[in-house]
Amino acid sequence: KMIISQNTACAGNRIKSWVSAMRLAEVVQDYDVRVYWPTWLECLPIPGTERLPEDGYANFSDLFKNDVFLDWRPTEEKGYVHLPFGVGENWYFDNLYSYGRAKFLVFPEDKLDEGFIKNPFSRYQLIDHQYGRIPENIVDNYMRQFKRIEFDDSITERVDKFPEFPENTVSVQIRTWCNSKARYPFFDINMFIEAMDSYASNCSFFLCSDSQPVIEELKEKYGDRIITFDNKVPIDCDSKDALRDAMAEMLLLGKNNEMILTEESTFSEIAWWFGGAKATVTKVGSKICR
Repeated sequence: KMIISQNTACAGNRIKSWVSAMRLAEVVQDYDVRVYWPTWLECLPIPGTERLPEDGYANFSDLFKNDVFLDWRPTEEKGYVHLPFGVGENWYFDNLYSYGRAKFLVFPEDKLDEGFIKNPFSRYQLIDHQYGRIPENIVDNYMRQFKRIEFDDSITERVDKFPEFPENTVSVQIRTWCNSKARYPFFDINMFIEAMDSYASNCSFFLCSDSQPVIEELKEKYGDRIITFDNKVPIDCDSKDALRDAMAEMLLLGKNNEMILTEESTFSEIAWWFGGAKATVTKVGSKICR
């Protein structure tokens, strides 16, 4: 009996789907979890081009040690039933189920307050991007799943070798969506500068972004207060090395007690969870969020 995670967007979304599948298996019991992780993306190509990266998207084994990879896609023709956006109180499981949403599943057992944010497409509440608002029991339930993820040594070794952050370092993740013609026009760097300027002048910033020009602009403004990760390849591609860089950055982001994160970014969100779901978060949205 299997529950299969089969999100085919970027890595942060795939990880959210994976941990939700693990949480679901924990609730219903006696189900193994597998991850369908294709080397193609159901999202946009490299910025300014009409193609996907030449090297393709990273293989599951390039990033993780867990022995859960599935090399074929579950379909209804193969007997798999796709779980709905919200999962009901009554369970109707047979043997084969798949989950592909980049949304954390919330269960009746979680006893989430009825006044919490609700998904407009379901009567079941969502905890996505809610950080410190998430009830402790739900954080504990999902932290068990995140702790089960084992990264490849090529990632953990780079994290371990990274210099210790100075005291009062704030993690900053800026998602510009520079590869999206629909979303990039709403990006406003001044919203992040405003958040960064609210910190004392003795604070450093560990900065990650999907845009090298943004990183350079903030380096010029804040000087040696900016700390960055030494990426092996350009940050605007999704090759094996680029994804390993991104996973290392994600783990490093979570090491600080204060975080400035892009409100709609799953990458930001997953970094918070891998850091132990304890950091204080300042969410910065785009103009569209206003």
